[in-house]
Amino acid sequence: MDHAGADAWEVLDGGRVVGGAVVVVDGQGDRASLDLLFIDVGEHGRGIGVRVWNAIEAKYPDVEVWRTMTPCEDVRNIHFYVNKCGFRVVEFFHPGHPDPHQPSGPEEGAM
Repeated sequence: MDHAGADAWEVLDGGRVVGGAVVVVDGQGDRASLDLLFIDVGEHGRGIGVRVWNAIEAKYPDVEVWRTMTPCEDVRNIHFYVNKCGFRVVEFFHPGHPDPHQPSGPEEGAM
C-alpha cells in the first residue's frame, strides 16, 4: 500500500467491510498490478470478488495489461483469477525456476 501510485480499496457489502484490494498503475497508465485482493472467507462464493474485479477494471479503462501473483498451491485463487476474471498464467515459479524479483535464501526455501 505504500508503493507510489498504489490505490487501496475497501470492499463493502451492505455497509460492512468484507474485503479489500490494492492496485498499482504504472506511470504510463497502460499496465497495472493487482497487488492484493481479499474477501472475508465467510463471504466467498457470493460473487463479491468478481464484482470487485469488474469495478477495478472499470476504474482503470486504459490499463491493457494486468499482473498479479498467487501461490501455485492456492487452487481456489488460481480458479478465481483465470476462470472468473480472465487472467492467463504466463509464468510458474518453483524451486527450479525461482522468481527473479524475490530474495532467495534458506528462509525462503531456495535450493
